[in-house]
Amino acid sequence: MTERDINDAQDYLIIDYGNKRKEILNITTLLQNHTLDEVIRFLKGYLRENQKIMRQQLLRDKTNPCLERWQHPFGSAWPLPSWSEKVR
Repeated sequence: MTERDINDAQDYLIIDYGNKRKEILNITTLLQNHTLDEVIRFLKGYLRENQKIMRQQLLRDKTNPCLERWQHPFGSAWPLPSWSEKVR
C-alpha cells in the first residue's frame, strides 16, 4: 500500500460529526502491529460487512434519502472508497 492508499483508506474510517471527527481505527498503527496481508484481509472483511449492511438496507427501503450518502453506524460511508478496488 502506498501512503496515498493508506490515507484514502483512513479517510473511509473516520466519522465526521461536522465540528468533530472520530477515527474508527488507525491503519498506520495496524500496519505497525500486523503484516500488510493481515491488514488488507481485515479491511476486505470490513468492506464486505458494510456491503452486506447496505444490501439489507436497500432491500428494506430503496426510497430512503439517507441511502444517497449512506453512513454506517461505525463510520463507513457509501459510495465505496477508491482503495477498495485495489484490495479486492
